[in-house]
Amino acid sequence: GFRRDNKIHSVSAAPTPAPVRPRRPSTGLASRPPTAPRQGTPSELEAGIRKVVEEVLWVAITLLRAASPKPDPKQVHARMERLLASIIEPTVIAVNARTMINPEGGLATRLKGEAPQLHRVVFARGKDCPDALHTEHLHMAQDLRNRVLSLPVAAALFDQ
Repeated sequence: GFRRDNKIHSVSAAPTPAPVRPRRPSTGLASRPPTAPRQGTPSELEAGIRKVVEEVLWVAITLLRAASPKPDPKQVHARMERLLASIIEPTVIAVNARTMINPEGGLATRLKGEAPQLHRVVFARGKDCPDALHTEHLHMAQDLRNRVLSLPVAAALFDQ
């Protein structure tokens, strides 16, 4: 290059940049020890669990809407809600879902209005809430989703 004094400087005299280290590829959840605690910001693990739990709760709302036939809808709705609550409760308590779902958000509002028993289950203050999330909690949530979606009423509704 040229300077103002129009002297040419050799290329070898130019400062050389520091060597660039290749970035390590992200290994995702596999690199995280199963006992790693939750951080202040949502982790990938917590985000994955929240996504699955929200999906299960939306499916439950959809099932409740579909399961209420014209004759005696309150009885069918109440039975279905009790069934879903009994299936969902152990997992939402184990993963501490109440800390993942916005209590003022759309999902919580729908649950409160359409499925109050499920709302109480999700936002219950449980003793068994974990201090840290583990990969087994994600597997529990995924198993729950599979169980709910394998219910005959769910299969009939979603296979249409």
